[in-house]
Amino acid sequence: AMVPAEGIGCDVGHLERRCKVKAYSLEAIQKPVDHLQECLTGCDLVLVPAGVPNKGRNKSDLLKINSNIAKSIVEACAKFCPSAVVGLIVNPLNSVVPAMARLYEKAGLDPLKICGITSLDVVRANKFVHEETGAKIENISVPVIGGHSGGGCSALPIFSQDKTAAGLSDKKKAELVKRVQEANTAVMDAKKGKGTATLSMAYAGARFGHAV
Repeated sequence: AMVPAEGIGCDVGHLERRCKVKAYSLEAIQKPVDHLQECLTGCDLVLVPAGVPNKGRNKSDLLKINSNIAKSIVEACAKFCPSAVVGLIVNPLNSVVPAMARLYEKAGLDPLKICGITSLDVVRANKFVHEETGAKIENISVPVIGGHSGGGCSALPIFSQDKTAAGLSDKKKAELVKRVQEANTAVMDAKKGKGTATLSMAYAGARFGHAV
């Protein structure tokens, strides 16, 4: 990491909230199952924003690398907090989540505890409808079905299920569907290839955590 986890922990630990912040970090050769017992024991919710970015890698290489990263963390969760909800932010999400759910099932645990966090698509859909209509964003709630593949084409906002979005023209709805599906590419282009959606993803991950 560019900034040590301990530094991030110290930084956010100064926020005026009741929660206690403690940072843990591993070297690349260290296995979570061997070093994260204190971190994971007693957890009810574990969010996993892990993996390498899709930068110059084909899909099979990305899947192999990130599946192994997710597997190492999920195995530690299975050992130290088997009842916790595990929210994965690991691409390609459509493939990683079923694989990790199968791992839990083989271990005799509830595979439904493994969740793929796709709330960023919901956040984006709500924001885009707000921009188009000017309606209060807290009153907008667009459900999004499908997965969250690298290209985003499996995510489908259901604008008809939100009162505000339902009033948009069919043409505008189609434009917003495409905008949601291509949003991550837009962020990467805006960052000139030097990053992906990180801040908005952090917000969406926190949103998922609060919902759980």
